[in-house]
Amino acid sequence: MHQHSLGPKYNNSDIEKELKSRNVSYKKFDDDAELISEIVDDLVVGRVIGFYQVRSEWGPGALGGRSILAHPGFPGMKGFLQTKMDTIAIENFLVRKS
Repeated sequence: MHQHSLGPKYNNSDIEKELKSRNVSYKKFDDDAELISEIVDDLVVGRVIGFYQVRSEWGPGALGGRSILAHPGFPGMKGFLQTKMDTIAIENFLVRKS
């Protein structure tokens, strides 16, 4: 398989600037264990997490190094994701490991 991550790559300052311009809260992590622990804690209480790492994929429907994480068993989560999450909302849920 050829390299699929041919989309844009953003550095930390680009991402921070965009998050601040949208008044999005975020936290940078230097330690994988701390990152994983925080993600688990947030998922358990029903928070939706946007996760970005490496380059984006290129092509139709490509999500690449971007993921939306949510607890599928949390009451009302499926409905929330179906009705509230659009492309702009997804872009507002960016978290990037430094």
